[in-house]
Amino acid sequence: MATTLKIVAGNTAPPWQITCERDNTPINLSGCAVFVIIAKGSTITQPGGLCTIINTIGGVVEYIPQSGDCPTSGTYKVDVKIQYADLTTEVIYEQLKVKVRKPLV
Repeated sequence: MATTLKIVAGNTAPPWQITCERDNTPINLSGCAVFVIIAKGSTITQPGGLCTIINTIGGVVEYIPQSGDCPTSGTYKVDVKIQYADLTTEVIYEQLKVKVRKPLV
């Protein structure tokens, strides 16, 4: 089940920490590059934001959000794309949900 993060539209801090998992088991990210794909409905707002690997064996990455990633109120889904050392790729379905509201001011 995906974790839900609640933010205000346009936030660029704090970084998002995401654990890359398959069947509730962390994915070993040794030699990998990891990206996030963010979408609201069928509209992709971030097609490949680069993540920093925080814990290789534990599958933990960090993504610094950009202002255009979640620009309006609503629910966004975040897939994680892993590019392995042999250049094969795997997209992990809906690792994170982001619930966004507009700023009060």
